[in-house]
Amino acid sequence: MPRRWPTATSCSNGWPRHWSTRCRRCAGHPDILDDLTVLGLLEGKIAVGSMNRGGLRGAAFELDDRYTAYDVYSMRAAGVDVAKALIRIDLDDPATARTLEATAAAVTAAAFAGLPLMLEPFLSRRENGRVVNDLTTDAVILSVAIAAGLGADSSHTWMKLPVVADMERVMRATTMPTLLLGGDLDGDADETFASWEHAVSLPGVRGLTVGRTLLYPRTAMSPAPSTVRRASSTRISDRKIEGTPMSTTDLPVLGHWIDGAEKASSSGRTAEVFDPARGVATKRVALADKAEIDAAVASAHAAFPAWRDLSLARRQSVLFRFRELLDARKGELAEIITSEHGKVLDDALGEISRGQEVVEFACGLAHHLKGEYSEQVSTGVDVYSTRQPLGVVGIISPFNFPAMVPAWFFPIAIAAGNTVVLKPSEKDPSAANWIAALWAEAGLPAGVFTVLHGDKEAVDGLLEHPDVAAISFVGSTPIARYVYETGTRHGKRVQALGGAKNHMLVLPDADLDLVADAAINAGFGSAGERCMAISVVVAVEPVADPLIAKITERMAGLRTGDGRRGCDMGPLVTRQHRDKVASYIDVAIDDGATVVVDGREVVPDGDPNGFWLGPTLIDRVPTTSRVYTEEIFGPVLAVVRVASYEEGVELIDSGAFGNGTAIFTNDGGAARRFQYEIQAGMIGVNVPIPVPVATFSFGGWKDSLFGDTKAHGAEGVRFFTRQKAITSRWLDPSHGGINLGFPQNG
Repeated sequence: MPRRWPTATSCSNGWPRHWSTRCRRCAGHPDILDDLTVLGLLEGKIAVGSMNRGGLRGAAFELDDRYTAYDVYSMRAAGVDVAKALIRIDLDDPATARTLEATAAAVTAAAFAGLPLMLEPFLSRRENGRVVNDLTTDAVILSVAIAAGLGADSSHTWMKLPVVADMERVMRATTMPTLLLGGDLDGDADETFASWEHAVSLPGVRGLTVGRTLLYPRTAMSPAPSTVRRASSTRISDRKIEGTPMSTTDLPVLGHWIDGAEKASSSGRTAEVFDPARGVATKRVALADKAEIDAAVASAHAAFPAWRDLSLARRQSVLFRFRELLDARKGELAEIITSEHGKVLDDALGEISRGQEVVEFACGLAHHLKGEYSEQVSTGVDVYSTRQPLGVVGIISPFNFPAMVPAWFFPIAIAAGNTVVLKPSEKDPSAANWIAALWAEAGLPAGVFTVLHGDKEAVDGLLEHPDVAAISFVGSTPIARYVYETGTRHGKRVQALGGAKNHMLVLPDADLDLVADAAINAGFGSAGERCMAISVVVAVEPVADPLIAKITERMAGLRTGDGRRGCDMGPLVTRQHRDKVASYIDVAIDDGATVVVDGREVVPDGDPNGFWLGPTLIDRVPTTSRVYTEEIFGPVLAVVRVASYEEGVELIDSGAFGNGTAIFTNDGGAARRFQYEIQAGMIGVNVPIPVPVATFSFGGWKDSLFGDTKAHGAEGVRFFTRQKAITSRWLDPSHGGINLGFPQNG
């Protein structure tokens, strides 16, 4: 007979009850129901982790009726919808096994709850009035190891908290929501429960779990989406993994940065911010309403006159201080980017370095703001020009480069005397606040750099606000067109950089080893979430087959996983985006293409709940397929075969986008012809990602750019300033008379 579990979800004391017939306050002592702890369910199988003195092992066994009934009934009884798996403890000491079993349940409950910080089990007892550890450190580590694959990795912080005083000190120092892990405690029950109640009252604590009983001090854990974990051999697209915390109402909320400080939002609207490598929400970000949009713009508008009037020398001194602070602490920013975007740490550091190039360019902006002067253009008349700031400028940046893309714009805008309102992506917003705090530390006056978090309401607010003079935008082509049309309709200067479908033309004389390396780097770096990523290799026959073989060989050595573990490629930014990118693989199959490497089969080096999709290579992609015509924005590299250089150029030029493209060849004549003929804004010759340095300007042609000016470089200076021409004549005493005719040169 399947075991029948209680239907009540709380005890007489009002404590929510999970995985136990009695809560600890009612029982006064742990009531371990049996010798099995349910942790997660594989579809059609039970995963068993067996731990003994020889270490951790794993296996899979067919479900039987008993565990199926437990799974269905206990989830419903507890009001929790989480995946389950089975852990069996096999230790010689039954007492130790029981305590470790309870600890393992707590660790895994926290992992399924998606909590970003978990504390090592609070296992203690009183002995002669002194609190001592009940288990050795080794035993605790072993208990944590049981939850391998469920979050026991470097992305979590494990702390030993032997006494309540230490726990309080740590909890008051962290702002991260936490589930405290408790074990079997001996000694005075009243004193023990008093300690527990004190613990759950600490800031940031979402709950306390003791053994398999989850005690929540405020509200019961709300149901989470259904979670299914499959064996690692199954395709990633088949894993319907839902790592969302069961309750995110207690997550910290990232506020706006207005008037030189972070401000709590009053809109009542927020969005979850995820750690893509773990698939869990780590915080929420405020979404601005009209009042907050007006407050942000008003602050920037009020700060503009004083900043505009400040001398160039003093503005530059702030820029130099910002540059030094950024250089010294860019590792902090890289960790923030990796934790919210997912790209590996090296990639995040590279992003910051490219943004820093623009900061350094802006440090010398006085040279680029020089006007022109002509004497005696007419008798006694001189003409000269100056460049002056616009006022409040808005920057709307995408998720893929939360530091670099804003840095394409704000250093030049600020150095030129403007004030800035940055609206970062709500998917990875924390980098913007970190940058704002760094500006304040560098001495930038309050209001000159403002961060406004939000969604479309914030975007429209900036586009329509009468006090915003200009908008810089980077994102997809449909939104870029919308931003350009809406902004210009409201009288603003707009530069809107859109999407891309970048090609790499490979001629038969090219060095195929160099080409294969370039294709890997440009196609899969940052998980393909780059507007300059190479997404199509145009192979002039007969190079396709040997080139594909070399690319495939290199792909086999790539490590996809948590960007904090030294992997080559991280996850995609959200679950929805991962699923969308993965869907193109099925489109390719339906359209008759050949999937050479299927990224859905990747075994990631990281939490299975992460938003994983491995590098994907697709050959013989029809040019009518959506895989070819649409911007996928993920680690999917398509190969199109052509018969000649001319056919390749015609194919590239026929597309709607014109962001960047590259040619790989050892023929100088072919390279020169290509760079002259091709219809794109940025060209690489044996360079796969031809992003220019900051002294030049970044931007494409056709549907990849809306507006007249590109980002940074000379065009960036022109965008954030407007020219004023002055004609002067200083009269001498001999002048006199009136002439109503049109002014003439002479």
